[in-house]
Amino acid sequence: MKKELLLGILLAAASATASCAQDAPPDAAPGPAPGEQQAHAAIVAMFGGASELEGTTVKLGTCLPALAPEHAGQIACTFALASAGGSSESQADFHWDGRRWVAQPSSSQEILPFPDSKLSQ
Repeated sequence: MKKELLLGILLAAASATASCAQDAPPDAAPGPAPGEQQAHAAIVAMFGGASELEGTTVKLGTCLPALAPEHAGQIACTFALASAGGSSESQADFHWDGRRWVAQPSSSQEILPFPDSKLSQ
């Protein structure tokens, strides 16, 4: 049941985008891709802070430059969202907004591997 709920949440991302802002001045991206905690925070924000994602973890797999990026430095990544009930693999695009990593549904599925062998290591 929990695995089905996570899968449903991931599929709902097809029409969702999220961005978080603070009052601090923008900073340069800390690296070419988010760390796993940063990716988790961005994915939770993409789902509107969904409480169903509490206690989950995110593992990033393959990350490539996004096709037709909307933002500078936008990358497309595979990720696994894991909970006590199992895990689900999906894709998201990430970009640095000057304050934090932001996730949005990927527009680059055709270049990302599925399933991604990096997520099973």
